[in-house]
Amino acid sequence: MAISSIESDLTFDERPEYLYARISAKDLDRKTALDVLGEISLKCATTRCKRMLLEREMSEIMADEHLFASIKDLVEMSGGIRIAFVNPHVPTEEARKRLSKCKTGADFKYFNDAEEAQRWLLGY
Repeated sequence: MAISSIESDLTFDERPEYLYARISAKDLDRKTALDVLGEISLKCATTRCKRMLLEREMSEIMADEHLFASIKDLVEMSGGIRIAFVNPHVPTEEARKRLSKCKTGADFKYFNDAEEAQRWLLGY
């Protein structure tokens, strides 16, 4: 399933043990992020997924205030889902430092590599 707009493209792949979501966009502003997060949350609800790998194919990361708000929104909409965020364009340490300020109590982690994210997501 693909959800497309002028600004972004969101695809889903239901894998045996988790939901794989991929967003690609040149830029991602707060409004577009909220639209995308709504679609992701709906997909999680309809598939009853407990684990999700969310891969972002964009080189720019949103401003801190929008990034943290978007992660908090996703976590709140996705209650109890383990989430692996993947973006190969932003150094892991930079992203982890920025995300460490996000106090959501959620089970999420940031990765540059989808294989490493999948191993964490599945617990091996």
